[in-house]
This record gives sequence, C-alpha cells and structure tokens, in this order.
Amino acid sequence: MGQDFNLYASKETQAAMPPEDLKLMQQLLPQWAGRNVILVSKKDINPGMPTNGSATNDQLYTRNFLTFLNGLPLEKQTSAAKSPNSLQESYKKAAAGEFAAGDAPQFKAAGFMTVAVDYDHLNQIIPAGLAGMPRGTIMNVPGTSKDWMLATVAHETGHLASVDSDAAAHKDMAGKYNKKDDNLVYTTGREIAADKKGLTNYFTLQAQTPGINKDVPKTFMELRALGTIRTSSDEIMAWGGNNALTSFMSAPTDHGTSGALKIEDNKVVDVKNARPGVVDAAVIDVNTRVHLLLGLEYGDKVSAAGKKLATDRADVILGIFDDPANKAQAREKGQTVEQALGEEIGPKRAALFKQMSTDPKGRTVMTTMMEGAALAHFDPVREYVAMRFLYEKGQFKTPEQQKIVKDYIDAFEKHVSVSKEDLAKAQGYFDDLNKDWPKLQRQEKAMPYVQQAVDASKAQLHEPHAILDASAPPTTGMA
Repeated sequence: MGQDFNLYASKETQAAMPPEDLKLMQQLLPQWAGRNVILVSKKDINPGMPTNGSATNDQLYTRNFLTFLNGLPLEKQTSAAKSPNSLQESYKKAAAGEFAAGDAPQFKAAGFMTVAVDYDHLNQIIPAGLAGMPRGTIMNVPGTSKDWMLATVAHETGHLASVDSDAAAHKDMAGKYNKKDDNLVYTTGREIAADKKGLTNYFTLQAQTPGINKDVPKTFMELRALGTIRTSSDEIMAWGGNNALTSFMSAPTDHGTSGALKIEDNKVVDVKNARPGVVDAAVIDVNTRVHLLLGLEYGDKVSAAGKKLATDRADVILGIFDDPANKAQAREKGQTVEQALGEEIGPKRAALFKQMSTDPKGRTVMTTMMEGAALAHFDPVREYVAMRFLYEKGQFKTPEQQKIVKDYIDAFEKHVSVSKEDLAKAQGYFDDLNKDWPKLQRQEKAMPYVQQAVDASKAQLHEPHAILDASAPPTTGMA
C-alpha cells in the first residue's frame, strides 16, 4: 500500500487559483512527485522585495509563505526573508523534517515547487521561455494555457520525483561539487530525467482526461531544441548560450535535453547512447563553432558598445585567476584558483584558461567568441543561418551534434515567426558566409586554443559518471 502525500500552499496561493485547478493540483502533484509538495506562487512574494516583473525562487520564500510555513510572527521573519539562500535552506529542513514542533510530520520528505496562478498567455510565455526567444516570436503552438501549465508542473514534479534520498537532496541543494558525479553534467542529467518523467505523466493524464491536448509534449521538446542552443543557467546566459571557451560554470548546457529525448507515438523515448555528458559536449562544440564563425565574419560590424561588452566579458572570464575573492576562497581550501576551478570544470580546461589568461592571443580568441555569442543572442536569424550553413557544410561530425543541430533547424523553421525583412537578412547572411567560407576556414584553423578547448571539454565530459547510470538516476531538490 503506497504512502499518501499531500499538497500544501499558503492561503493566498490557494485563493488565487481556480478551485477546480487547485483540486487537480492536489490530486496530481503529490502523486507525480512521490512526496509532499509545498506549492508557492507570486502571491507569496513579500511586497517589499523587488521582482523586476517576475518572481525568482529566492523571492518566493517571503512574508506570506513564511507565515504559513513556520507560524512565526512577522517581525521574526526579517532575517530569513532577506537571506539569499532561505528557500534552499528551508528545502533542506523540509526534506529532513526539521521544522518547528508540530510542523515536522507533514513536511517530512517534502519538496518545493513554484506555480503560475495567472493563466493569461501561458501558452505564449512558456513556449517562448523553453525556446529562449522573446515572447511573441513563437508560432504553431498547440494547446491552451492550462495545457502548458500542466506540462510545466509535470516537469517540475519530475524533479521532485528524482530525489532518491534526503542526503542526496541536501547535497544537491547545497550545490557542492562531487568528484564522482561531475557537476558538469549534473544539471543536464536532472533536466533530462525531469522532462522524461514529467512528459510521460502528462501523456498518462491526457489519455485519461478529456480536453487535454496530446500534442503539447511534442511541441515542448521541439522548443527545447531551440532552448538547448539558446539558453543556459550560467553567467554566459545573457550572451545566448555557451561554448568550450566561454563556459566555465557548473552547468554548460543546463536545459539542453533535446539531444537525449524524442517523442514517438505519444511516448517519451531515450536517444540511444545520449548520456548527459555526451549531450553537453555536443552542445558546447556546436556553440563553439557557431559563435566563432559569427565572430570572425561579423565581429567588425559589432557596435562600439557591443565590442566593449564582449571585451569586458572576456576580461571577466580570463580574470578569474586574479580576482581577490577567488584567491581568498581558494586559499581557504589550501588551493590555487586553478586547482579550485579544476574541481568545477576539470583540470585540463582550467589549465587551458590559465594559459589563455596570460596570452594576448588567448584574450583575442575569447573576445571574438563573445562577439559571436552576442550576435547570436540578439539576432536569432543570424544564429539560425550560421547553424544551417555549418550543418550543410558537414561541419558537425558526431551523431549527437547532428541531431541537436537538425532538431534546432527544424524547430526554428516550424516555430519561429520570421518577417519578410528577416528573410531578406537571412539570404544576405547566407551570401556572406558562402562568399567568405574559404577565408573563414583559414582564420578558424589559425585561431589558437580553439581545438584545445574543445578537446579539453570532451575529455572532461565524456568520462563515465556513476550517478547517471540507470541504477542511480540523477537527483534534484528543486527545478
């Protein structure tokens, strides 16, 4: 006999949801997550906290939710509400049943989840977010806002269902590097698991429930193909993706799940041999080629302000070894910055960054890459043209690279709204690249460090990862 789990939410969040949808959440979320679920929404935001139009996870752990969760008087909540890690800390307490007396039993093995309570345009907002594109640019999207809300919460409960122990949840939420697991693929593995479990649950619900759109999961993964290239969780996110030279944080590709999953006959199917590490390496290599191509071809057309941004970003990346805070943090562990960085991205890549940081040519390569990344981010049509151009030239060699790029091209052509002006620009970009291709090949070949960076990434990302074995699925504490 299975254990019964419950859904908990503040009165404000409950009141903001349509009663029938709240009832559906109460039925589905604990069942899908396999644990108690603590639901939070923008109604739980402290009015005194800046939101910039959207709620982040940290901002969601605030006045109303604190009152509901701990039963503390408002004046005692100030320090917790201001703590940037308060939501993560509370998750750890919830998972371990460490809340105040009287609260611990129902929150044992609980997980947090955010939910939208305003459904207006969710069938535009969520698809655009998945694709890493501006709202209003995505077309041919099936389903209602409620369908997309269900697909989203299905994904998030997929995360919660992957938490296989309190200890694993604590380790995950603490964000600590684990040499055995290799956090370079940790986030991607978690997202693959959440997409697979979540969309499988969506299909099951759709088969049992009239009115739920069956085509949403397929479109979800098509849009993931765009987002696999265009989104990331690390600092380079503002530039539209990562590559082997600019990616040094813990999750190079983050939500890059399209290389590992596909939809067939209303089922979520694994792509053969597509381990998270292999997918990560493929995405990094694809972005490296695309951003370098754009930087070489169009770097001279970047505005002065854009060039300054690219140069500043390159300086930040390569200045990591001279940063006083990084040095102090490394010293506390009895390490150099290079050694500490090596624990995050692998010693080969850390050594490569160190070498580049002392070589003016290395800074030039990094700046060129950053210019290309900026061009790709701010002009999706230009990014698409570069991707398709290299694909048609046979420049993506591995099956993983080819699938990721082909899925991106197909999704762009199906789902991205392109104006006549954009079509004219696209043709111009194709003409530029075709005309300059021999020169671009020579320039790329002459660029120092590029191949070494790709090789270093592969060396790190292609190593076996025990936590990603079938017997030990990736763990997570929260989306």
